[in-house]
Amino acid sequence: MVLVDDNPAECDEVGHALPAVTVVTLPQQPEHFVRALLEPGFFDGLSVSTADLRRAELYQQPDQAEELRLGSASLEDFYRRLEMEVTFRSLHEQSNAARAAQLTNKTNQFNVTTIRYTEADLLKRDANPAWLVRTVQVRDRFGDNAIVDVFMARIDTVELETNSS
Repeated sequence: MVLVDDNPAECDEVGHALPAVTVVTLPQQPEHFVRALLEPGFFDGLSVSTADLRRAELYQQPDQAEELRLGSASLEDFYRRLEMEVTFRSLHEQSNAARAAQLTNKTNQFNVTTIRYTEADLLKRDANPAWLVRTVQVRDRFGDNAIVDVFMARIDTVELETNSS
């Protein structure tokens, strides 16, 4: 977690009270804010996926879906009217490995194992015949939600890992 503030006293207080929080004190000159925020690399992304580039569009879809839900006779009717399509894909298609690695590095809310993987880790596991590694893409009547999940299943055991967005 990173706290950004322009008040040095408050930054100092938070830094002492919560040592796990990284504190960035903004300079007095606003023209230096961007450099103060970007130089340390706290907000650098691991990679930028196609879904990241479409984030604004993706944020509108839940509003449209909520309108559909309110106009549906039942939950089952709502799901039918969504016209969802789920596609399982190899890591080697498009930029799936990059997005899969990104998903494994998201919060623990979506990463049930808390294990983080790089693209190289995932491709190595995918090359192992004992593992099945696939991404999950979801499309509905409002658009393509892109890759929302990656799962890894060890074929010779009953071990399953899933990382969703």
